[in-house]
Amino acid sequence: MRGMQKDVTDQLIEWFTEHGRDLPWREPGTSAWAILVCEAVRKFVCEALI
Repeated sequence: MRGMQKDVTDQLIEWFTEHGRDLPWREPGTSAWAILVCEAVRKFVCEALI
């Protein structure tokens, strides 16, 4: 069972290396609070424009 788990883990890491998106909260030194505030403001601004 361990061998199968390692295979799946390796496949997931390989997939993420190829297809993973760069997201703001993955950057070193990024404040989770700042991202939350920015996303909330963006949502309200977009709704206000509609």
